[in-house]
Amino acid sequence: TSEPSVNQNQNSAQNLPKRRTRVQAAASRLLPISSSASEGVSEILHRMNQDNVSYEVKSDWLICKYGNKLLENQDGNQRSYEYVSQKLRELGRLLLAAKSLDSEVQTLQDLLAPGQLSLALSAARKAAGYRWTRPPLSVRTTLKTVCDIAIGESLLDGDWEAAARTTDFYHLL
Repeated sequence: TSEPSVNQNQNSAQNLPKRRTRVQAAASRLLPISSSASEGVSEILHRMNQDNVSYEVKSDWLICKYGNKLLENQDGNQRSYEYVSQKLRELGRLLLAAKSLDSEVQTLQDLLAPGQLSLALSAARKAAGYRWTRPPLSVRTTLKTVCDIAIGESLLDGDWEAAARTTDFYHLL
């Protein structure tokens, strides 16, 4: 008679991670997400592990806009959702690292100024675990795409000064 209880315990132990993931996803829907996130990006954000990185991603408008752009270029299958999630978490880790290096940084856009290039690169190195001496092409490409988005948004808002700062950062990068 002890076998069924052992099997039941094994089954419930195997279902625990799935149950935890469902509960996290449901609870994450109660937390605020930047209004810049599209419906597709919001769904990706809800599926993410709920931790400090996902909190930074959810609360930063520029990271959410970057997610929107990435999602536009994907075909909508599971692998593309995973790719977008990884790229968003990469930027979230970068932002967390930048905040730990400079307490004045609050958003990703705060990094996109010419005087912040060394901070941005140091934060990228820290987020990557100090595994490289020069920033890899993927980091530079991601930051350049984020700059394009920030410049476009600044111009739409009529903030010429922010657009000029970000453009200067882009050229330095």
